[in-house]
Amino acid sequence: MEFNKTIVTEEQIEAIIRDVADRLAEKGARQMEILPVAEQTTVADYFIVCTGTSNTHLRTLSQEVEELMETKYQMRAHHIEGYDTAQWILVDFSFFVVHIFRQDVREFYSLERLWQA
Repeated sequence: MEFNKTIVTEEQIEAIIRDVADRLAEKGARQMEILPVAEQTTVADYFIVCTGTSNTHLRTLSQEVEELMETKYQMRAHHIEGYDTAQWILVDFSFFVVHIFRQDVREFYSLERLWQA
């Protein structure tokens, strides 16, 4: 199912973001931040940034987000990057992007510093 923002309210988008953040927290994601980026870019409305504890944990977090979105919202990721190396996995759902980092990689790229208003 392709996402169509014209038929989804901002409240519904925020509920989806909360659901994804809750699932990530349930599965042990650390240092989670939700960054509203709509005023800074057309890439997405929100970034969810979190840290995993190992390559396996990063992959599990990615799989959990994909499963939630497919089963509850009938949506598949538009694009996924970094799954094989599991240093930084990016899961793109168009209106939001989940960034799952290993701690050292997150510190190096510091997305929060770049995207906070």
